[in-house]
Amino acid sequence: MNYKKEQLEEAHIALLSTLKKCEKIDTSTFGKSQKTLLERRIRALRLALELIEKERGDNTHKAFSALYGDNPQILILGTFPSVKSRESNGYYGNPQNQFWRIIAEIFSEKIDFDDYEQKKAMIFKHGIALWDTLISCEIKGSADTNIKNEVGNTEIPVFVKYFNINKVLFNSKKAFNFYCRYNGLESLKDIEYHIMPSTSSAYAGMNFKEKVSVWREKLT
Repeated sequence: MNYKKEQLEEAHIALLSTLKKCEKIDTSTFGKSQKTLLERRIRALRLALELIEKERGDNTHKAFSALYGDNPQILILGTFPSVKSRESNGYYGNPQNQFWRIIAEIFSEKIDFDDYEQKKAMIFKHGIALWDTLISCEIKGSADTNIKNEVGNTEIPVFVKYFNINKVLFNSKKAFNFYCRYNGLESLKDIEYHIMPSTSSAYAGMNFKEKVSVWREKLT
C-alpha cells in the first residue's frame, strides 16, 4: 500500500509523541517484567519510526541524551548509536559490542547484560557518564564510514564544565576526530583525555583481554 506524505507525517508525529511519553515514565517502582514490557514497547515504537522515516526517504537519525548519575566524573564519548542501539533505545545496545562487558570486567561487577537498568546502575556507581560526539546524522547501517551530513554535539564542553568532569575517554579515534571538528582540541586543554580502542567488535586490532587492560588503566 502506498501512503501519502501527509499520512506518514501524521503517523510519525503520533508515534514520536507516544515514544517521548514512554521514555519519561519513572521505572523506579517497576518490577523486572514491567521494565521488560516497557523496553519492548519503546523498541517497537523506535522501529516503527525508523520504518516511516525510510518510507519518507529520511535517513536522518538523532542521538541519545547524555546518560549520567548523581556524580559523574568520567565521560566516555562514542560517535553515534548503532542500529541495534537505536532499536533497543540504549547505549551500546548491540550484544556484539564489548563495552558493557569490559566495564563489568574492570570493576568485577556481576550483572544481567540483558537488563539495561543494571547496566546503567553499574556505570553510575563508578562515576561514568556516556554521550556521543554527534547529535544527528544521516546513516545507513551502523558503520561510522556511512555517516554524512552530521551535526556535531557542541554541548559537550558545557557538560564537562558543569559537572567538573576530570577525564574524557573517546571510544575510538573517529569519536575523537568528530569531537575536535566541532568543538576544537583547545576545549580539552585543561582536561585529561585519552583515545581508547573501540569496544566495537568491528575493531579487531585488539582482543577482549587486551581491550580490558587498556581501558582498566584509564578508568581506575
